[in-house]
Amino acid sequence: MNPNQRGAIAAANIKTHFIESGIAVFEPVRDDCRCDLVVDIGGELMRVQVKSAHYDEGKVKFKTRSCMTHKSHGTDGKDYIGEVDGFAVYCPELDSSNWVDIEDAPNSGMELRVDEAELDHPSINWANEYEIENIA
Repeated sequence: MNPNQRGAIAAANIKTHFIESGIAVFEPVRDDCRCDLVVDIGGELMRVQVKSAHYDEGKVKFKTRSCMTHKSHGTDGKDYIGEVDGFAVYCPELDSSNWVDIEDAPNSGMELRVDEAELDHPSINWANEYEIENIA
C-alpha cells in the first residue's frame, strides 16, 4: 500500500470516529493546505492534521512532522507549529483514533502506549487518555 492510500484510509476512519463522537467535521476545498480537516469542538474550530500510525511493541507510533523528499538533500520534514491545532491519529492495526493537541506533541514523533507497562511513569503517554471520544 502506498502512502496516499494509507493517508486516505486514515482520513476516512478519523472522519468516521469524529462523527460517531458527535463532532462536526469540515474539509478544506484545496488539498495543498497544511491541515487536513477542521473540526468543531465545543464551539471552537480546530485545524487538524491527520496522521497514519503503526502499532509496534505495545505502542502507537506516528510522526509529528511532514515528510518531504528532496533529490539533493534526502528526506526532510517541517513541523506543524502554528499551522494546526492538533493531530488526529489513526492506527489501522488497532482500528483506533486518538487526538493529540499540538502543545502535547514532540517536534518529531510521538508514541502512545497501549499495553500495560510494568512501571507507571509520568512520561508515558497512555493511548486511552488521548481517545477522540475524550475531547467532545
